[in-house]
Amino acid sequence: MPGDYSRRLFLRKKHYSGVLMQQGRVQLDADWNEQLDLQLYRTETEAIDVIGRCGAPRKNAGFLIGAGAGNQDLTISPGRMYIDGLLCELEDASTYVTQPYFPNPDNTTAVTSPPTSPPGPKRRLSLPDGRYLVYLDAWQQERTALDDPLIREVALNGPDTTTRLQNVWQVKLLAVNELSPPGSPPTGPFTCKTPFPEFQQITAPSTGTLNAQTAPPKPEEDPCLLPPTSGFSRLENQLYRIEIHNGGTLTAAGGPVTFKWSRDNASVQTSVISIADDVATVADTGKDQFLSFANNVALAEQGRS
Repeated sequence: MPGDYSRRLFLRKKHYSGVLMQQGRVQLDADWNEQLDLQLYRTETEAIDVIGRCGAPRKNAGFLIGAGAGNQDLTISPGRMYIDGLLCELEDASTYVTQPYFPNPDNTTAVTSPPTSPPGPKRRLSLPDGRYLVYLDAWQQERTALDDPLIREVALNGPDTTTRLQNVWQVKLLAVNELSPPGSPPTGPFTCKTPFPEFQQITAPSTGTLNAQTAPPKPEEDPCLLPPTSGFSRLENQLYRIEIHNGGTLTAAGGPVTFKWSRDNASVQTSVISIADDVATVADTGKDQFLSFANNVALAEQGRS
């Protein structure tokens, strides 16, 4: 879930190295967050320059993959690894089906046999015959007080304050083709330097672009509607956020591509208590008349193609 921010100021090409506070001035979220962006940029860039795109320490190296019991799972050793400058940590030994940030991972099936004592994993690895590349996918995500109640200061009796950035990782599997023609033995063992077209495809930079523009309204439709050229006229900044859930190629008939978009960086959020038929009961509907949910408004800000 995203947070409520006024704007983002960090630009790498300006080569700023810090934010300095002046006496007698108000504090703004944009200044605080730019200082964090500057620190993260320095930390991640330094890690990439020194460690490389990925690497692990000589001591306490983690994420060693092994075969689990009955070849129905993969073991993941505890420790640390750096991916594109992000620190990935695993405190205790885990497995592919029980990893903390990947519930119900791909290539697994539910265990239908009677439970063991003590209870074991609810899923097991289920792979067709072939060769697979095991890789670590890592990124950062925002966490709010709805995700982690400890972020909220209980002494304030309700209002939230800040959000958190969290390093998230997932161990994933990717089927790769043999290096030799089908039906013949492989030409040699796979190594860390073996190029895999399948992996290069999923890690290639995105070619998608965003084209946003405003269209002037027709005067005869609503004479009270302000044109886009009138400038900012509301109490709140509008930071638009677009999230792609399922990518692909857009077609006239639609397809599996799904996305959603929101004003205010999708920061108007609440928790769902229950759903009965077509009625969803939520903890609250929002902060005020500007930052709140209303009938037929949330649905209008979602898109599906």
